Amino acid sequence: MNKNIRNLAIALFLAALMVGAVFISTVDARGAGIVVKKSILDPQPIAVADLLVNEEAPEAAHNILDDEFLVVYERQGVIIGQRMSSSGELLYDPFSISDSGGNEHPSVAFNPLTQSYVVAWEDDEGGQVDIWAISVAGTHQSVGDQFFSTPYAVTNSTTDQTRPSIACNMTDSSCLIVYEYHQTSSFYEIHAARVSVGATTISSDGAMFFLIAFNDFISHEDPDVVWGDDEGNYLVTWVREDGGIGAIWYARIYDTDQGLSSEIMTSPAALWPGLSNDQLNQDAAYDPSQGEYLVVFEYDAISNKDIWGVRVPGSSGSIAVSDLMQITTSSDFEVRPSVAHFNGVFPTYDGASAVPKFMIAYMTYQSVGNEYRLTLRSVVLEESAWYLYDEGVSESYDAADAYLRDSFLVGSWGNERVYVFWEVKNILQNHYDIYALGLNSELAFLPLIIK
Repeated sequence: MNKNIRNLAIALFLAALMVGAVFISTVDARGAGIVVKKSILDPQPIAVADLLVNEEAPEAAHNILDDEFLVVYERQGVIIGQRMSSSGELLYDPFSISDSGGNEHPSVAFNPLTQSYVVAWEDDEGGQVDIWAISVAGTHQSVGDQFFSTPYAVTNSTTDQTRPSIACNMTDSSCLIVYEYHQTSSFYEIHAARVSVGATTISSDGAMFFLIAFNDFISHEDPDVVWGDDEGNYLVTWVREDGGIGAIWYARIYDTDQGLSSEIMTSPAALWPGLSNDQLNQDAAYDPSQGEYLVVFEYDAISNKDIWGVRVPGSSGSIAVSDLMQITTSSDFEVRPSVAHFNGVFPTYDGASAVPKFMIAYMTYQSVGNEYRLTLRSVVLEESAWYLYDEGVSESYDAADAYLRDSFLVGSWGNERVYVFWEVKNILQNHYDIYALGLNSELAFLPLIIK
């Protein structure tokens, strides 16, 4: 390379570093080489909830009509909502969604036809745990409360139902809520309920509930659901515990009520039976450009824990060997992944075209330095390949001062912007807080090695 050109390239590289760019290395799954990309993190995290009490289990959904978010979380047994702009500004005061006490594990989705968020959670009413849901106005209501409906009892049984996850069919007014059904104190099933979201009510849609994963004297736990925009289905994933070893399972569920026919499009199956050790803490997102889901999970490799991913065909077809991807390979402990599509859960809304790109967040513990890190990676899918990018570290904590726990990612339609939310424990003050950070998609590409 000409010396002047080389010096100019180096100068441009250093200048980019000085303006706060995060440089990203990537490995082409087909072995085509390594490049560097540039993405932009917001300069400072947002303190979404930082009172001197426990504030935990954040989830968020994007209002594609008004380009803002609703963040939901648990504060000492009460489900709280906090509105946030697309630029990360907290809008208005937080408000209570549930009654006081015994409420946990909120989940939220946006329904554009009713211009509302739908929030589901579990409520322990003196020893009986049921699933509840409510329709929250899509934008702040200056008069009256923030709700379009009264709370709706999704389940009402003497048997406990816990850990709901919700997704909405964004082309009609229905949503699917999946949850654990406690068949016994030791064995759980995965059940689902369809709800219809009206202008002022939530009601059952078709069958009151139906079974996805049955009691085979093996526990089925921690369900997650995501809607497949172009596939006519939801993907439901969960952990099947067999002899103390967890394995991720999945099933596709029709996204509209099937009447007297089966609601299950494809029967439950193991996501990747070839991995013999624990698979836990799965999350999934959908990519309409390839018509595929990406499921990420934590894999216990005994000496360390890594993050893996699997491409799942949208509506039919089996998973191939080439669909399995190892997202992390270090000797550190990397756990609790979350994933989102850059363009949100409805990437093709209003005729838009979506980039086939996912963001993945996970917790890393580094024994050298005794540090917790919230680490980001992205995956781009193509028809016969996938590309993995290291997006760097969004936040670090000294393990003597703080403990990093769950994270949640949400994309936003129309601006290729992702927010990551996370929960961290302040060890000295002994409480959990919730933070968020925005990330824009890459702006440019530069070679990594200049010769």
